[in-house]
Amino acid sequence: MELSQIIKFDKDGLVPVITQDFYNKDVLMFAYANKEALQKTIQTGYAHYFSRSRKKLWKKGEESGNVQKIKQILFDCDEDCILYKVEQVGCACHTFHRSCFYREYFRNQIIEIQPQLDKNFKETIYNVENVIVSDRKELPTKCHSEQSEESQVDPSLELRMTGDTLRMTILDELYKTILQRKKDMPQNSYTAKLFSDGLEKIAKKLNEETLEFLFALKENDTSHIIYEASDCLYHLLVALAYKEIPFDAILEELKRRRNFSGEFEKKTR
Repeated sequence: MELSQIIKFDKDGLVPVITQDFYNKDVLMFAYANKEALQKTIQTGYAHYFSRSRKKLWKKGEESGNVQKIKQILFDCDEDCILYKVEQVGCACHTFHRSCFYREYFRNQIIEIQPQLDKNFKETIYNVENVIVSDRKELPTKCHSEQSEESQVDPSLELRMTGDTLRMTILDELYKTILQRKKDMPQNSYTAKLFSDGLEKIAKKLNEETLEFLFALKENDTSHIIYEASDCLYHLLVALAYKEIPFDAILEELKRRRNFSGEFEKKTR
């Protein structure tokens, strides 16, 4: 049986399509498909949609080159919504963001959580056969923990990284941003104000954030735990930067402990 015979199209002959990155699970975009678009997607192996504004079938990337290679097609329990899991080339959004969902609504603020990439960026990201961790450049993006103040990191480099490498890059870039705030002491910077207020203020904030993290643990609210843990980690990095302790020193200490039990490590301090 063909998928187009299973799917329940609406009165206009359309079905909603959610498109997700197959490798990193990011939601890339939302669109619609009609029967022909769905059949073309299956036949060609590339995502096709139906444009409601232009009243025509279109292949994603037919003009920009930012095509979506189909890796998996799923449909929901009610058979009235489709999920494309794709290998995305370049940007999914016409604004040159990796995803159309690049803005977050958080505590009455709108925050851009993804960098805008170069319009000529045509790489496949998170393709396990094409992981590149070189050719670093210095381009601006945003650092969430810095209340959206600018830091320096190549967005295409960050997106090309996977797993542990990406996670460590985020921490490393955050620490470098904090050190830069200490050096430049810009106005309206929360981090710079902490440095200006001194160690006692930093220690007090770290203590407060730690208590809030403990309260979150007791509440057993996962999203709250993650949020407070992020605050703790950020303020811990500020404290390290104040004492001019390189982040790599912490990593080396953790590496040193890797082959020892906790009990043995305590006895040999």
